[in-house]
Amino acid sequence: TITRHRGGARGFYCTDVAGMLSTHEMCRLQGCRKKFKWRNIITEPQLGQIAGNAMSIPLVGRILVSLLPAAGLTLPLPDVWAKHVEVK
Repeated sequence: TITRHRGGARGFYCTDVAGMLSTHEMCRLQGCRKKFKWRNIITEPQLGQIAGNAMSIPLVGRILVSLLPAAGLTLPLPDVWAKHVEVK
């Protein structure tokens, strides 16, 4: 779990690289696919805090494609986050 405080302090140790996670890596864990170009607007600790406050994009997407049709607000939606595996 990435929290606002730990994200802002870059306090996550990654054993695979034997070092701390960068803010870009924390954002990737939350489902962001691109690097942010906000370097002149917000600081690295602020971006880490944003990543800590965020909900994972794939999680929100999976919830919404089930929730909206169940509530009768839309027709069935494709789940672009689901991995389709054929069983033989």
